Amino acid sequence: MNSIISPTEEFTIMVETVCRQARESAYTLAAASEQQLNRVLRTLATRLEAATTEIIQQNKLDIATAEQLGQSKAFIDRLTLTPARVEAMAQGVLEIAALRSRTGKILEERTLENGVLLRKVAVPLGVIGIIYESRPNVTVDAAALSLKSGNAVVLKGGSESLHSNRFLVGLIQEALTEAGLPTATVGFINSTERAATLHLLKQDKYLDVLIPRGGYELVRAVVENSAIPVLYHAEGGVRIYVDPSADLAVAQQVAFNAKTSRPSTCNTLDTLVLHRAIAADFLVAALPELRAAGVRIRADETAIRLLTPELALQVEQAEEEDWGTEYLDLILSVKIVDSFEEALDFIRHYSKRHTEGLIATDQTVIDTFVRMIDAAALMINCSPRLHDGGIFGLGAEMGISTGKLHARGPVGLDELATYKWVALGKGQIRK
Repeated sequence: MNSIISPTEEFTIMVETVCRQARESAYTLAAASEQQLNRVLRTLATRLEAATTEIIQQNKLDIATAEQLGQSKAFIDRLTLTPARVEAMAQGVLEIAALRSRTGKILEERTLENGVLLRKVAVPLGVIGIIYESRPNVTVDAAALSLKSGNAVVLKGGSESLHSNRFLVGLIQEALTEAGLPTATVGFINSTERAATLHLLKQDKYLDVLIPRGGYELVRAVVENSAIPVLYHAEGGVRIYVDPSADLAVAQQVAFNAKTSRPSTCNTLDTLVLHRAIAADFLVAALPELRAAGVRIRADETAIRLLTPELALQVEQAEEEDWGTEYLDLILSVKIVDSFEEALDFIRHYSKRHTEGLIATDQTVIDTFVRMIDAAALMINCSPRLHDGGIFGLGAEMGISTGKLHARGPVGLDELATYKWVALGKGQIRK
């Protein structure tokens, strides 16, 4: 009698197979040279550029579905691939290939009293699971970083980007084959079913760490249901405090870039915190430019009273919920404070510990801000949009970690490694 496999069992078998094969591939990967891994990445970059038209065609299928479902502009922006973004992916892969891997690096070395030579050696994490939402570029970034750091990876993208992700994984696996490495080194969960995701969270036999990339709900669901250690950030969003000592031209330039350069990202400005002493001058100078760029302004009562009647008509009244909201859109809230201490209290209260900013020239203010504000990155007199693995010289990144164990800030090559102790002796025993 032929047994009938239920959909749940089918997902279970598929997920376990992909994860098991990734684990087996990790052993092959451990023997690969850095030159061999770089060959994979250079081949991948070439294939991405050559397949730009096909990539965009597949991406348009995903965009059409997202539009039919009524997804937001920010969501569709994260989902969309353009020739420029495909080119950026390819260049990012080449930049990763040019980096020096930490794998095998001796982090510490000393000789013990008994003559044993003890080394602390950087090694790959092993097999990484990546669960992510709409951004298909994550497929390439995650695979490239994993390979360069010597890790196998299992990818589970969102259903909204299935066509894009599936095609990109095909290109990655072709590059692996050309370099003589198993395609299972980059595994892909080819399913849109939630059951497949939930089963992936239980694959602690095969996966060493999970990295979720997406909205707060996705991250919390992974953290609450995973049997595997999770490296993650919960929420993004940025506040920038403008001090009386600030160069207001710098403040205006930074605020505009931080809000408008790509508002759907987690390192985008959400709330301007202005000292009352400079608030009126700053707002009169900055608001017209922001409004012209399509930014909606939500300000507190104090800020609105400081505006001219004409500007006041262009501003909405802020609500309490605005101060802690990660908009991921062209919306900016404005809070007026009477002192630096009040600004510190406000930022500490609403911070997601992702990125926070300061515009000031007073060194005491700068030093105090750095000591007193707890975030993965503090951006002083520069745009929070610079909080990025590529900009930091780390290559592409898995995301921004807001945790404090193992990794914090951009998760790049160094953060995808752990270490092991290697003791080299000549017959020493414990007495």
